[in-house]
Amino acid sequence: MDHKHPWNILKQLALPVWFFDLESQMVSLNKSFREQTGLMEASITLAELGSYVGSDDVKNLSRKIERAKSGGCAPDDHDQVASVFDAHDSVIGFTGFEKQERQTEIKLRRIRDMIIDLERERKSESGESFLQFLTRYLAEQFSVETVLIGKMSDTAPEVADIMAMCQSGKVDGHFSYPLKGKPCRTPAQGSSLTINQGLGSHFPQVESKYESYIGTPLISQEGGTVGFISVFDHKPLQEVDFMRLVFQMVAGRVVSDLYVQQVEQELHALSKYDALTGLFARDHFIELLKQEVAHHHGRTRRFGLMFIDLDNFKMVNDTLGHDRGDELLQQFAMHLQRIFADTDAILSRVSSDEFLVLVPHITGAEDLAENAEQILESMKQPFFVEYKEYYHTASLGLALCPDDAVTGDLLLRYADAAMYRAKERGKNTYEFYNRNMSEELHQEMQRKQALYHALDNDEFVLHYQPQVDVESGEILGFEALIRWQQPNIGLMSPHHFIELAEESGLITQIGEWVTEEACRQITKWKRGYGRPDLKVSVNLSAQQFNDRHLIEKTLNSLKAANLSPQNLIIEITETMVLHDFEQSIEVLDTLRQKGIEIHLDDFGVGFSSLNYLSRLPVDAIKIDRSFVSKIGEASNDAAIVNAIIAMAKSLGLRIIAEGVETHEHIEYLRHRKCTEFQGFYFSKPLPDHEVEEYVLDVI
Repeated sequence: MDHKHPWNILKQLALPVWFFDLESQMVSLNKSFREQTGLMEASITLAELGSYVGSDDVKNLSRKIERAKSGGCAPDDHDQVASVFDAHDSVIGFTGFEKQERQTEIKLRRIRDMIIDLERERKSESGESFLQFLTRYLAEQFSVETVLIGKMSDTAPEVADIMAMCQSGKVDGHFSYPLKGKPCRTPAQGSSLTINQGLGSHFPQVESKYESYIGTPLISQEGGTVGFISVFDHKPLQEVDFMRLVFQMVAGRVVSDLYVQQVEQELHALSKYDALTGLFARDHFIELLKQEVAHHHGRTRRFGLMFIDLDNFKMVNDTLGHDRGDELLQQFAMHLQRIFADTDAILSRVSSDEFLVLVPHITGAEDLAENAEQILESMKQPFFVEYKEYYHTASLGLALCPDDAVTGDLLLRYADAAMYRAKERGKNTYEFYNRNMSEELHQEMQRKQALYHALDNDEFVLHYQPQVDVESGEILGFEALIRWQQPNIGLMSPHHFIELAEESGLITQIGEWVTEEACRQITKWKRGYGRPDLKVSVNLSAQQFNDRHLIEKTLNSLKAANLSPQNLIIEITETMVLHDFEQSIEVLDTLRQKGIEIHLDDFGVGFSSLNYLSRLPVDAIKIDRSFVSKIGEASNDAAIVNAIIAMAKSLGLRIIAEGVETHEHIEYLRHRKCTEFQGFYFSKPLPDHEVEEYVLDVI
């Protein structure tokens, strides 16, 4: 039986409750019912039920069963047999109790109504969180002054984080609440507490207007106290036992909601940081840079920006391997943190071997030059990788605000241009930006102009990375990844030209070419290798996703390649759909109705709202490589992988892990029932002829 089934809530009640399931035609009995009747079985037949309930109940139940079979809605009459509904308001069974007491009937009906109300709120789109709704709902149901839900603080044992509170009809939340000297301290420590009058005499620190209190601890599946539900009122409480019953009923859902919120907060916090080094991620750094620019607008104070690139880092990866390269990057990040430990500098890793440092409160170029010289001088000391010494150098580009630029974008470009000039001068040095460096920007413009001819000159190529079934090792399909074979430069990864394509508006045309070419290639492989089930996935850019002709163009690409929609997967990112969420749902729904699969790419590095994900029409999520790379290490990332897998399963989504590079990764994912993976463990992205030679020909 599904864990969300209403019987899983009803059976926890202290009342002797039974439930007749229309599907199984069996009667389930809760623990209290069995204890009062002496029955040992958890379920009995309908005929056996008549021995333990009143004859009127049996007649009413039989009448309602017949009405339900004939398609009637089986409305509840004024009797003690109540209908039970699922999430779609369809009758799935009936419930009642062993003792025919009118007061018990009323309580049972109230509980039934509460279950329905809470389930409807779960499906609603009111914008109010479930915990906010619950505090307001309980305050209205019991006519009390204050209802609050607290979560234990991760850092301070004597402080709770109030997640939601309804006080005098006003809903609030997300503030700290000291527990010392307060009645909430008792449920926070795992014990229930009820004081029905004279609250102030027991707890003088509580507001004098409160007379009564009831608090219940929230217990996790592991048995620990994670929070509490509490009620304060200015008069003695009238329904203490019933309140406890209701708190017991909703406690599991509240604990689940607190857990989901914690995972969302962790994902949101992690998205600000680079998973490898712990420094700020590029997007968050740029936001901080914009804030610093705005703060200095119209002022004479300066700040500096340093663009750092580790020299010849590719050689490290090629000779020592990516693991050793990652270790070197981590050591360099700690190196920067030590150098700027006593300052307000902001540090970021923005790409594989590139770092940014924002140095505030400087008087001029001399201060920034001193910082740069300190970095270069310190790198004369060796790094230690696997107990061996490795010497490394860096090239630095420096720019000043407001001297060189007064916008974050220009400062980044100028510092980048200065860094490339430092490399041209032989590396292991620094350069300040000057106007003559505009030539660097001019070359970038030439590269952008070359993009306009790249499509016509057939300079783009696709590389394909296999997507593999974790259990069987079977290749399920390929992800198509674009490369630019530029005549004057050579093969370039998307990192070097996608941003230029977006700025120039060419990204949509390039994306359409990727879809057309990927469809054509997968059709060829389907026929040539007898794999009608083979799929290909393509990544959409934000501009392409927002194209109002996207659906039409995608279907045209399939038609031109004579490819079934079932063979195409479209990958999107979280940030793309959040811009216009409702419109995004409509587009994705239409694509799925045509038979095209939708995968959510890079899950975990964006906003990662589980609430949004539950509404998105997607078939699978791809766990970002930054989390997968940490599997096997003592970090929070493995816990995040577990949470993402569990959440995806609960939503019926497939899970694809990106960046799988080791056997340990595979075993970890297999144990947790992750369905698919891609990464260097099986194969790097390959051009089509190498896919045929090294992959398809050998399977």
